[in-house]
Amino acid sequence: LSIDVLIVDEASMIDLPLFRSLMNAVQVGTRIVAVGDPDQIPSVGAGQVLNDLIDSGRFPVARMRHTYRQSDDTRIIENAALINQRLVPDLSNAHPSWCFLETRSATETAARIVQLMTSHLPKRGIDTKNDTQVLVPMNKGPSGLIAINERLQATMNGAESRKLMHRG
Repeated sequence: LSIDVLIVDEASMIDLPLFRSLMNAVQVGTRIVAVGDPDQIPSVGAGQVLNDLIDSGRFPVARMRHTYRQSDDTRIIENAALINQRLVPDLSNAHPSWCFLETRSATETAARIVQLMTSHLPKRGIDTKNDTQVLVPMNKGPSGLIAINERLQATMNGAESRKLMHRG
């Protein structure tokens, strides 16, 4: 890449092989601006490139001190700060922005996610088809990405989704 400046967004997701490819693609002298949150989920692949760059002390670092994606009165911000300090978050359900549900099995977890997306959240005025994302830590199993997607599609999209899923 023959460029003067490269801005890399979501840099916390960069793993070592991707970063190596990026470094091999730019010319010596190219300025690279890495934008990301070191407190977010790290890369899926090997390495925590953004954290290592910050921890090296060899590069200037600027940190945002205000969260723009959540309002100031949400428990999500408080709990995220507690987790970053390695403290136990407040898991009580006393605040409308926070909901902690304890389940006893992966199957029960999947059922509760479907219930949240199809009943609980819509009753609170949340458009779950357009304004939500369900993130899960694995692909397989009763509460994995594949099973959750199939259950949500079948429940939220109705008969049309079932036709598409069975067509292959």
